[in-house]
Amino acid sequence: ALHVDSRAGCAGSSLSAEEQARADRSRVEELTREIAAYAQRKQLRWSIETFELIKSEGLKPSQYTYSNMINAYINSGDVAGAQRMFSEMIDVGYRPNVVVHTTVLKGLCAAGEMPAAIAHLQRMTSSSPPVPADIRTLNTFLRGCVRSGDANAAAWAFTKLPAWRLCADHTAH
Repeated sequence: ALHVDSRAGCAGSSLSAEEQARADRSRVEELTREIAAYAQRKQLRWSIETFELIKSEGLKPSQYTYSNMINAYINSGDVAGAQRMFSEMIDVGYRPNVVVHTTVLKGLCAAGEMPAAIAHLQRMTSSSPPVPADIRTLNTFLRGCVRSGDANAAAWAFTKLPAWRLCADHTAH
C-alpha cells in the first residue's frame, strides 16, 4: 500500500488549526479503513505497519483505529498482541465498548483460554461503569465453551444471565 503523509509539502501552507485538525481526522479515518481491510484479510503485518504510520505522522489513533487493530490481532490468532493493544487503548484514554470486549473474548475462546475468557467477562461487566454483555458476547463465549468442551464455563455463563439482563437465544441452546 502506498501511503502519503497528508502534511507533506505543507510547510508553506496556511491551514487554520481547525482545517488541520479536520485533515488529520480524515487521514486517521483513511488509514483506519486500511487497517480494517488488512484485518479482514488476516494481514497483521500490514495492519501494524499502517498503525505505526499513523503514529509516525504525528497523528493520534482513534478509538476505531484501536478496535480495528485488536480485530487484526485476533483474526491473525495473536491474542497476546490483541491484549497489548487493548491495554494501550485504555492507557491512551479510550474506553473499550462491548464490541471491542467481545473481539478480545472471541480470541481468548478461540485459543481455548476459557479461564482468561471468564476473567475478561468478569472485568468487563464489573468495570466502573460496567460494559454490559450483549447477546453476541454471550454467544461468542458459549461457542468457545462448546469448542473447548468446557461445560462448567457454560454453566457459569448461564448463572450470569439474570445479572447481565440477557436471555439465551436459539443459538445458545
